[in-house]
Amino acid sequence: MQLVRGFAPALLLGVPLLALSSCRRPPFEPAPGANVIMICLDSVRPDHLGCYGYSRDTSPRLDRIAAEGLRFEQAVTNATWTLPSILTLFTSTYPAAHGRDNYDKEYNREHPLPADAPVLPRFLAEKGWRTAGFGHGGWTSQAFGFDRWFDYWEEGPRFEIDQMVPRCLEWIDTHRDRPFFIYIHTLSPHFPYRPQGTYRAKFGIDEEKYVPPEDPERVWLPLLDQAKAGKIGERLLAQIVRQYDGGIAFTDEWIGKLADGLRERGLDRNTLLVVFADHGEQFLEHGLLFHGANAFEETARVPLIMAGPGIQPGTLWTRQFELVDFLPTLFDYLALPLPERKIQGISLLSRKSNDRSWALTGDSLSRVQALRRLPWKYVDDRMNGRVELYNLAQDPGEKKSVAAENPGRVKKLGELLERRERENAAFGAFLAQTGTGKRELPAGVFDQLKALGYVQ
Repeated sequence: MQLVRGFAPALLLGVPLLALSSCRRPPFEPAPGANVIMICLDSVRPDHLGCYGYSRDTSPRLDRIAAEGLRFEQAVTNATWTLPSILTLFTSTYPAAHGRDNYDKEYNREHPLPADAPVLPRFLAEKGWRTAGFGHGGWTSQAFGFDRWFDYWEEGPRFEIDQMVPRCLEWIDTHRDRPFFIYIHTLSPHFPYRPQGTYRAKFGIDEEKYVPPEDPERVWLPLLDQAKAGKIGERLLAQIVRQYDGGIAFTDEWIGKLADGLRERGLDRNTLLVVFADHGEQFLEHGLLFHGANAFEETARVPLIMAGPGIQPGTLWTRQFELVDFLPTLFDYLALPLPERKIQGISLLSRKSNDRSWALTGDSLSRVQALRRLPWKYVDDRMNGRVELYNLAQDPGEKKSVAAENPGRVKKLGELLERRERENAAFGAFLAQTGTGKRELPAGVFDQLKALGYVQ
């Protein structure tokens, strides 16, 4: 069964629950010409949101949006760090195919996609949508070509969600004569976690032990070494998690203000609001902090919520959904023909989606690739030379590999992963014909990545 109508938050918010639907019933009706606003909550894992069952009150406004729309229970990122994840979403190609899944220590050989690369905002611009993007910098910045794909792009190292939302609404006020597509990428929940003062109090953060966001190289990055050495105690970890949750709550408030702004302008009935994350975050579940370096569920699973015209309130999609599949799904929602240029994603409305029983995720930097074929998850850890197998139905926390007890399944899933990787390599060779658009990273971007903990 892939589609369920109604879940607990919908009932709590007064949205009527609908009966369990047939697995072949589409989750939405097409909405031609709708506006689209996408918000990426960098590093937010689903189990820290109320609509996904979290007990702490981090996301009341987002919970309401989820109750009014479509929530994906098993959304999976195709890369556990930002750049390859977002480029996969924008191009509907896997990281190994678009090739922007690695970097050297100096970060100066990164190749942005070409200026004329076929990416989501360019596709929609060609169909008549106005496009605008708002980013914090770092991986989603001019250095990686983001400014070249939008009619309007604005970024800054301290450009937080409380600044992005007002700027977004100002832009809408002068560009609403045609359908619009807006992309917002906020790092407000990202390391180093920096909740505003009111949220520090709300989540019981001890001000004397508050871990400040300033100077992450001195304050935060040593925590990585402490984590690896097993020296982070329960009290410090709880403080870190509270700060993370406070950042989510601060972001949630401004998502609500954006929704209110759309309603005040009469745009809520013809605007699709999409909220998702590029990857999750780790809190010592497997001895590590932050993200990347593995493909465990805490970094691989992401929230994905869609609310807008044509979507019934309280809809739950329970089948796997990869971020690579978002672009064709959005085109079906907008009743647009798929781009002529070949893509790898499959719309959830496509008959081929019934064959999407597997999902790829991983981290090329640490050479870990995983294939999810529920309830099984196969992990090829090439850095450490080991293969792992987990039954997510029985062991959702991936605490004990059962690879030794299931040699036949390991062989079968390993062969499937190898086949998918060969297909991605072949597709990547096809994409390479468009060129690379090599560009040196400006010093400012290097500093931003350092501030976010990507450079030591």
